Amino acid sequence: MADWQAANEAVAFDAQSPGKIESFAVAYDVRASDADDPHRIANRCLHAPDLLDTPEPIARKLGEKDFALWSDASGQRWHLSTRAVTVVLGRPGTSLVKVASIEPARGGGSETIDVGPWWARDAWKSRAIEEAVHALARVPGLTIERSSGYDV
Repeated sequence: MADWQAANEAVAFDAQSPGKIESFAVAYDVRASDADDPHRIANRCLHAPDLLDTPEPIARKLGEKDFALWSDASGQRWHLSTRAVTVVLGRPGTSLVKVASIEPARGGGSETIDVGPWWARDAWKSRAIEEAVHALARVPGLTIERSSGYDV
């Protein structure tokens, strides 16, 4: 638990004077949050230690359907955030960016970005997801893995 709290403190410090911030708006709600769960900290520490709280200076810039790629002031540490949750990029569990393009078949299709326990989803052929993937490709130490299929 101490490691998770220290990681949150480091992200909060990074957010006090962030470097570059790129925001992306999607059509789907990205608010999935466990903020009201009384076991939130224990669950995250045990099951998703890379999933941190989004610091207030970043959270207040994001709406319910927004996410952001942002760096610390030095540009050395990069983060992905929704209003509720953040991951620090480039760690063992957050170096692989999975991008899935699910074409419509029976359903409407979708585009998703998954980085460890963090995710964002939008409609198929989402411009916001594609722009975010291009931005993520510029972050050192990340691997982008694409997959595609049909919504069945």
